[in-house]
Order: sequence, then C-alpha cells, then structure tokens
Amino acid sequence: MSVELHTKTIQSIIAQVKLINEKYDAIKKATGENFNIFSILNVERKEVETHSFFLYELLNPQGSHNQEELYLKLFLEIVLELSDYGAIKNVYREKVTSENRRIDFVIETEKYQIGIEMKIDAGDQKDQLKDYIAELELANKTPKLYYLTLMGTPASEDSGDENIYEKLSFSYDIYEWIGACMEKSVSLPIIREGLAHYKNLIAKLTGNISNSMEKEMKELLRTPQDMKAVQILLNEYPKIWAQKEYHFFEKVRQRVNSDKKFYDVYGLWLDDNEEFLNQSDVVSNIIKNRATANSSVGYAYWIPIKTYGYISLEISSQDNAMNLYIAFHDTKEDYKNSTALFEIAKNMGFTNPRKTNYRFKEVGKIGFYSKSNPSPSYELFDETQFDKLVSMTAEEINNAIKAIYEMNYDIISAYENK
Repeated sequence: MSVELHTKTIQSIIAQVKLINEKYDAIKKATGENFNIFSILNVERKEVETHSFFLYELLNPQGSHNQEELYLKLFLEIVLELSDYGAIKNVYREKVTSENRRIDFVIETEKYQIGIEMKIDAGDQKDQLKDYIAELELANKTPKLYYLTLMGTPASEDSGDENIYEKLSFSYDIYEWIGACMEKSVSLPIIREGLAHYKNLIAKLTGNISNSMEKEMKELLRTPQDMKAVQILLNEYPKIWAQKEYHFFEKVRQRVNSDKKFYDVYGLWLDDNEEFLNQSDVVSNIIKNRATANSSVGYAYWIPIKTYGYISLEISSQDNAMNLYIAFHDTKEDYKNSTALFEIAKNMGFTNPRKTNYRFKEVGKIGFYSKSNPSPSYELFDETQFDKLVSMTAEEINNAIKAIYEMNYDIISAYENK
C-alpha cells in the first residue's frame, strides 16, 4: 500500500471517528450525562477524598447504602474472581501495618486475607507492596494482594515483584463492578444515580466509551488496510504529544522572567552530563518518560540565598495536572527549617502533606498523554488555548520567583537569628 493511500485511509477514518464522537457528544448533552457531581466539585482525581472513601462505602457491609454485603460480594466475585471466600469477617480502609504503612483496603474472609493498594496519580514507595504481602501473610490465611490503577499498569520494580500481586484497573474491573452494582440497585434510585455519577467519572478518567459507540467504532475497521492505517496512527500518537509537550515547556521557559539558570528535573532538556540536547532527543526522552506509569516531565529554577543554600522552584507535569514545587535546600548541616520559606509557600497557596521543607501547588488541569493518562488536555492543540495555558503557567512561576526574591532578606534573617 502506498504512503498516499495510507494517508487517505487515515484521513477517512479520522473523519468518520469525528462524526461518531460528535454524535455521542450530542447524546450526552441531551441526556445530561455531562453533569457529574465529582467533576463539578473538582475532586475527580483525589485518591483519598473521592475514590478511597467512595469505594470503601460500597465495600463496607455497614455502609450507608444499607445493602449489607451485596456490593462487597459482587466485588469479590466479579473483580477478584473469587467464589470460595467463605464468611466475610471485616473490611478495613487504610489498615496500618507493622511497618507503620497503610494498606488502602483490607478484606478479611474465612479463607483469604485480601489487600488492595490503589493509585490514581501517586507513585509507589520503596518496598511498599513487598511489605504489604508480608503483612497479609501474618493472618495465617491465603494472602492475596492487588494493585489497582486507572489502566491496570504494574507497580514499580522498587515496590515489589509482579509475582506477589495481581493488577486491577478502573477502566475495566471497577467499571464493570459499578455497572453490576447499578443493576442490583434498580429499586434504589438515589444509590443507582450515585453509582452512575461514579461510573461516568471512571469513563472520563480512563477514556472508556459506551457499548453502542464501541460497536460503531469497530464497524469502521473492516479491512487489513484499515487496521494498518490505524496502527500507523497509533505509532505516531506518542510522538505527536511529546512534541507538543516539548513546545509547551519551551514556551513557558521563554516567558519566565528570570536570569537564573534552569535545571533539568525529569529528562526535559539535559542529558546525564548536563549538556543541552537537541529537540529530537528531548522528544525521545519525553516519549520514554511517558511510557511509564505516573511519569513526570519538568524542570527547576535554582535561586541561591547567599551562602545559606538555595531554593528550587520546580514545574512539572504528572499525568493530568501541572504542578509547582518549592523546596529549601540547606548547605548548613545544623539548620533544616526556614519559617520565612514556609510563609512564602503558604501565602502562594502551596500545601505540605508530608515533607517538612517541601511545598506543592497545582497550577492547573493540564495533562499530556502518558501510559496512565488516556484523557489528556486536547485543547493544547488549539492555538488560542495553548497560548492561554502557557501564559497561566509562566505567570505562576514568575509570581513564585518574585515572592522568593522579596523574601530573601527574611530567609537570611531566619538563619542568622535561629
């Protein structure tokens, strides 16, 4: 098949997919499917406040649904494919281990001690799953450990070998389970609608489409030529997104008002020898990064504070959000804190869930394509929206740099008067 014929086939398929997508977008508008409580409240990707609490409420036999073990048994049988679990003893959320870690969900049955670790955007900790399976083995029952992610991606090798756990996905396992729960809740309209909101949220996060839309998509691909054309497009897709990501960060860098040297953080511009790479090599780095789960791409500005240390201001994109990080790096061994730096972070809306000298702030819902993010920010391919998102990100960085410079005196004073 000639290149020209491949191109025509690809263009034809894209045109037809657009029509199908527009058709089902119109259906969503007509049926009110776009109205989603989780999206409205801006809690779509909150691992604990949204997904952990919601799933536990369904799994808990004492949950407010008042359906006792109904949804839990569906979970054991549909998601975990267990039928010989025996009597159900307990269900825990964030069960503390002997290593002072927390397993997201633990289900104790007569035969099994089941642990489920859930990840939406967060990465793994070293030996995390290894410790969890050891904890489950203490119960003198058959231990089973599951790793639940949006797309069923494996855990990092540092967390534990794949032979100690089984992968689960929101895109298939949880989606199907919620659908089964809805079928069992026909006479419970409030519960059924709550489940519908959550099922639609999963579809949004994972790129799932309706059965009828899936059927129409399949009908488009009838010949070997169609399949080959689609494969060519799929091969180019990560590269197209990586190029867009490169141009985004390059435009942001150009609009940041700082004469300070910027440093590579996640394989954006520099190689291992801290030499600048050309665009094609950077794009290759981004493709490689995005092929792994929970990957990040970004860079940092290092702002020195005389002889006391420096502040790093990092900007990075992890899956579906653009984040700013601010950290204090101390050159003096006896000083590990800076009240002034904390005030900068606090005043700028940074939060600090875990570390004593590290602050985090979400700049915006800007997502690039990655293995674990099937729903990136498509508006980046609109020139006006692209420029708007670049400007917003650069403004956040400029405001942070300005605040750090203005607070430099206070930071130094905090050292000298400690």
